[in-house]
Amino acid sequence: MSLPSEIVAAADPNGPIRRVLIVGISGYLGAALAHGLREDFEVLGSYNTHPVRIDGVTSFKMSCIHGGEILDCLNR
Repeated sequence: MSLPSEIVAAADPNGPIRRVLIVGISGYLGAALAHGLREDFEVLGSYNTHPVRIDGVTSFKMSCIHGGEILDCLNR
């Protein structure tokens, strides 16, 4: 799965870093999104109890119960 070429071509390569935060990267949908987006975006993914390693993806432990952790992640 990758983005349509029109979307990738329209992105400014000199523009800001394009990041995607996937909450729940250890689940089926989160892992599939990470695999599909890692070629075109800097992918960050959070997990709660099941660590996951995907080439080209940065994963980290985060609890969504505490909103402060989400804000800290977005401010990185």
